[in-house]
Amino acid sequence: MVERPSNVAAMQGRKPPHGVQGLPATLPATPISGRLLAAISATADPHPDVGPPQGYDRDVQAEARRVLAIVEPFAAPVFEAAVRAWLAPVLGAVRNPQGDAAMTAWFPGLMLAVGQLEAGAFTIETQRAALQTFDFFPSAADVYRVVSGPAMVIRRRVQVLRRIVDAPTTKNGA
Repeated sequence: MVERPSNVAAMQGRKPPHGVQGLPATLPATPISGRLLAAISATADPHPDVGPPQGYDRDVQAEARRVLAIVEPFAAPVFEAAVRAWLAPVLGAVRNPQGDAAMTAWFPGLMLAVGQLEAGAFTIETQRAALQTFDFFPSAADVYRVVSGPAMVIRRRVQVLRRIVDAPTTKNGA
């Protein structure tokens, strides 16, 4: 299991930027230098004979810090209102929509399944994937399968950037 970003406890209660229809904003494409891209690659997928870099150049760390400040808010755990907004068109489009009583019973289980996923994964893109996937009322596991992949991408990106930022600074870089 992949560990959560080290500062998730500090982010409790913080919401990621809002997009449309009450959903979290989509993680923005953030331009990065070739040097940071190389550091990310070496950190995320180190060569088996060499291992990950032991430190990074100050400029690479500064750029990683800047990118992390943009990406990290999207790693905050999803909040209930965002899940409800994300679900609204999905649950109305299935072949067997459920009544209020069923929804009241189902929703706490859903939040247990997805409540610690990154809020930045509950976007229009994953909502569209859910609409294209769910013929019938989804289980909590169905919803988890749609959003967990994008959530993992966000989590992994934050972890790698955090490692670069927190690593020792080297004179010549990695």
